[in-house]
Amino acid sequence: MSRSQKTTPPSSQEFQSPATPAQPGDLPEPKLSENSSTVLANRYLAKDEITGAVVETPKGLFWRVATAIAAPEYRELGKPVGDKWSRRFYNLMATGTFMPNSPTLMNAGRSMGMLSACFVLPVEDSIDGIFTTLKHVALIQKAGGGTGFSFSSLRPDGSIVASSGGRTSGPLSFIDAYSAGTDAIQQGAFRRGANMGVMRCDHPDVLEFLRAKDDLTRWTNYNISIGVTNDWMQRVVDSPEERLLVVNPNGGQKAWLRKSVGRRCSEADYDAFAAGEGPADVDYWTYGEVMDQVIEHAWRNGEPGMLFVDRANEDNQVPNLGTYEATNPCVTGDTWVLTEEGPQQVSALLHKPTRVAVDGEWFATSDKGFFPTAVKQTYLLHCANGQQLRLTEDHPVRKVIVKTRWRIESEWCELKDLQPGDEIVLHDHRSLGGWQGRGSEQEGYLLGLLQGDGALLEQGAALSVWSAKTADGTVAPGALSVMGAAEAALTTLNHRSDFAGFHAISNRTEWRAVSAPLRNLASEFGMKPGAKVAGNAIESTSSDFHIGWLRGMFDADGSVQGNLVKGVSVRLAQSDEPLLQCAQRMLARLGVQSRILSHREAGFAMLPDGKGGVRDYATKEQFELIISGSNLAMFAERIGFEDAEKTARLQSLLGAKTRRANQERFVVAIDAITKDAVEEVYDVQVPGPNAFDANGLYVHNCGEQWLLPYGSCNLGSINLNTFYKSDAPESAGWEERFDWEGFDSAVHDCVRFLDDVITINNYPIDEIRERAEQERRIGLGVMGFADLLFQLGVRYGSEQSFSIARALSARLTDQSLLASEALVAKDGRPVFTAWEGSKPEMDGKAKRRNSHVTTVAPTGTISIIAACSGGIEPLFSLAFQRQVMKDAEGVPVVMKEVNNDFRAALVDAGCSATEIETIIDIALEEGTIEHTNLSQEMRDTFVTAHDVKPREHILMQAAWQSSIDNAVSKTINLPHDSTEDDVRTAYLLAWREGCKGVTVYRDGCRDMQPMALKEKETAADSAPAAYKPLIPVKLPEIMPSIRVRQLTPFGNMHVKISVDPKTEREMEVFAQLGKGGDVANSDLEAVCRMISLFLRCGGALDLTLKQLEGIGSSLTVPSRDGRIMSLADGLAKAIQRYMNVKERFGLRAILLGEVDAEQMHGDPSEKASTVNGTGSRVGTGTGGAFKIKCPSCEVNNLIFEEGCCKCQGCGYSQC
Repeated sequence: MSRSQKTTPPSSQEFQSPATPAQPGDLPEPKLSENSSTVLANRYLAKDEITGAVVETPKGLFWRVATAIAAPEYRELGKPVGDKWSRRFYNLMATGTFMPNSPTLMNAGRSMGMLSACFVLPVEDSIDGIFTTLKHVALIQKAGGGTGFSFSSLRPDGSIVASSGGRTSGPLSFIDAYSAGTDAIQQGAFRRGANMGVMRCDHPDVLEFLRAKDDLTRWTNYNISIGVTNDWMQRVVDSPEERLLVVNPNGGQKAWLRKSVGRRCSEADYDAFAAGEGPADVDYWTYGEVMDQVIEHAWRNGEPGMLFVDRANEDNQVPNLGTYEATNPCVTGDTWVLTEEGPQQVSALLHKPTRVAVDGEWFATSDKGFFPTAVKQTYLLHCANGQQLRLTEDHPVRKVIVKTRWRIESEWCELKDLQPGDEIVLHDHRSLGGWQGRGSEQEGYLLGLLQGDGALLEQGAALSVWSAKTADGTVAPGALSVMGAAEAALTTLNHRSDFAGFHAISNRTEWRAVSAPLRNLASEFGMKPGAKVAGNAIESTSSDFHIGWLRGMFDADGSVQGNLVKGVSVRLAQSDEPLLQCAQRMLARLGVQSRILSHREAGFAMLPDGKGGVRDYATKEQFELIISGSNLAMFAERIGFEDAEKTARLQSLLGAKTRRANQERFVVAIDAITKDAVEEVYDVQVPGPNAFDANGLYVHNCGEQWLLPYGSCNLGSINLNTFYKSDAPESAGWEERFDWEGFDSAVHDCVRFLDDVITINNYPIDEIRERAEQERRIGLGVMGFADLLFQLGVRYGSEQSFSIARALSARLTDQSLLASEALVAKDGRPVFTAWEGSKPEMDGKAKRRNSHVTTVAPTGTISIIAACSGGIEPLFSLAFQRQVMKDAEGVPVVMKEVNNDFRAALVDAGCSATEIETIIDIALEEGTIEHTNLSQEMRDTFVTAHDVKPREHILMQAAWQSSIDNAVSKTINLPHDSTEDDVRTAYLLAWREGCKGVTVYRDGCRDMQPMALKEKETAADSAPAAYKPLIPVKLPEIMPSIRVRQLTPFGNMHVKISVDPKTEREMEVFAQLGKGGDVANSDLEAVCRMISLFLRCGGALDLTLKQLEGIGSSLTVPSRDGRIMSLADGLAKAIQRYMNVKERFGLRAILLGEVDAEQMHGDPSEKASTVNGTGSRVGTGTGGAFKIKCPSCEVNNLIFEEGCCKCQGCGYSQC
């Protein structure tokens, strides 16, 4: 059979890639900037599995990827052709002309072999369909993929289930299940799956979906968007007062949404719509009001995004396969993170739900954990205390806005809006008890001593303690105590019976112990002879190991310095600055803040020779870590010294202080912000604080790739700046200064590259492989657009820039289609298998290999590797400051880094050296040159993100979208003081301009909920409040109360809420179960006693509600108010019912009996037996030992027998 007759390529499991060809000797070296090399070394190059050392070169990486992707060329056309394409693919990457997405760079030619990052899965309206998809989620996320879903096909809450006669709990409950399910999935080493959830605008539960994330603990591993139609948007504009029409996906019944109060804010009124009119006293949601809700939520927290479904389906080339449902999520994040299992770098936490530390408390991440999303420009944030952090320009950081002696106030501020001198907030972990992880305190102590003053030899690890003998010939107590502690720790290792411990070295003031087991232990932590370096393994350890390692380091190289006049400090001197930064992070996790200063420049110094004398030694630059203030007492308490002399000196100085040390404020000034590498960045969601111990960073999401069910994205980007013709005449138009021929050739090669990726890709499930073969969808995009505009002298956001974007978008798509057609016509590759019935086939277009060819996706780190601006985004700044060293006084020495095109333009404009420095200083300070005296032409050309207006952002997205057959990724950043009307304008403009989706992010919006509290704090008395214990108020003998009856898994609960009618405050809560058993009743009494004590101390009832609701247990029961998850959840439901009635009618009306509470909710007093009759599972239990009553007969206790909960009295069985 000829190649042109092939219809189904082999699956990824059947495809056998040839062995990687040897690297040719004449292969050119990659063109890499310093940032590019750093990113590759940190993120992409292969590393030794034990030591973590880089074992691959950039040339080797690009050759590995090129030959892996060219495997189909070798298989189909032979070695000469395979070698040719390997070289061409290599040259694309090595010259920075093209980069594939990060999964391809990381995994091509390696064992994992999954080269796509994001997938969309269908959610069918059946139990089988729902949980089949959840199984596929597990397989995808185990392999490291992210997932997106449309929940629009699920019937709404309250719909009747024909098979059982019961009612469904609706799509939101299944999203809860998906969220909980993915939390439990353990994934591979590359990435952990993110989730995006989409619901259509006409679904009956759309308002509940929109409001679901008002609960910050819900769906923390999901980003959500509303899918809107053109008709829906037109009604918002033309008739906002018209009642919202919704459609039940199960049967197609239409309804209006009735406004309600309580568990739901809306109820579908099918009868009113059928009758053509609703009751006169009932309010219904309108199109305008729902749009207001979308806008208000997006303004407040950046969600939901809007997906314009009709616009996306216009470009769907395979409507015969279905319509679009959801897009993959895309967010960013990076650095060390303190988790409950120990500190880890984000790269080691991909797709692993975990608990992270935030200001001394543990919080759970979403079930998707951290996940890689895009390649972006990063920046290095230098702090005045020596801490450093790499992050993206749009990453919000907590900035101090008010600092007095008594209080600190802060707000969120994006990195691009910060400048040197601003203070930012650090984490306070002093209340954190500790964390799990590798290593014991003894092991940490030994490795700390070894790191500080030891040596790794082939025969063993040598620990050295230095001490001259005292006048009476004894060893100094400090050295003696260290040796004693070290020998005690060494006994925990497996030594031979003849191990003698420390012994004196003749003619030296050294005592030494050599241990082979310690050498082995050091090897396990990545320390080798000749490479005694504290790597990641030292830091990824338990809190006990942290304490031991730090104590060993300070015993070896630390000192107690100063006096009560000049100040006291504990210092650790090292020539290895990264080692001190590691120690600084470890100290901070234990609640001890420190700073690092450059103590001595490299040169020569007279130092002890170990024989009682001194001699001249060559010295490296010396750094010093300094602990002072209140951190000294924390250091002494948590870490301290084994060295008795250092301990005594520190205690003596601390004890002699007559006034309290300055309290740690946990803030630090910014020293500099410098442009760093382009690399892949990451995201995580931490419900509640929305922060983590990566210095409290927050990130945002965007969507770029529309996918059909089981679709996957396969992306790569071309660097537009490499096609600028520098030798073109200055008078030439922009078209003549762009290398169209070179661009076209590169597009053809890149399309072939991405098509080969599909062939060799190792997809996690067969359905995705089948969909990939049906569509062979690729997404070729661009980067370096802002750089190209600089070269052309065109302002980003101008009409000409939009014209250039439209022209490049059209050329990219046209040439990509021609390349895809050539793969069929010239190379004989088969068309995508869904060709028949596809849009191009119906339109009479030439046969082609790929259904879709172009996407403008985030480029993140791949644009850093290519040394260009990211995607189609404007440049963040024209100039940055990079700290290169610190002088002897600790003052930073900084160098200015300036965009090459900008500096060259200043020279060409005739600016003097002084003028250039002045202009650069303005650019550094303001992030823009708009306020300089440069010509208007230069100011218009060299605009930055600071200068681009939101409207221009959207028009640029629309210009690129004009020809791109998938979608364009761009986040519309709004300033903090933007209004909801600004968000409305952005959404409407994006729809009118033909964008396929839009995400807005208002600077600092994630922090808006506490704003009112901050205003109150600002107005409060600034004097410090002395601690006063809370004393519960005494209550009168007689008080009115309200009784609520509530169904629970233990039978009916009777709740009484005592109230003060004057203040309308709740003062006590008491509850009793009718037949709950003594254990359940005693637990309930204890809970109510604590709630009542809290209320009598001034607490608010709604705060107790937040703590109780949603608590799960082994016994659950459905009710008209939703499923009751536990005894505590039932109590929460009762309290919520009372609060709803009080909010609507007032306390007085309740007390006077003027309220029928059943107006608010269904009758909750149904017997559990009527529920169990439907076959619902009640859950597991532990039997009669705990006297848990049967929820059916409410007489007998349940027993646990044969793996199931049973009632021996009535025959009820959970199974």
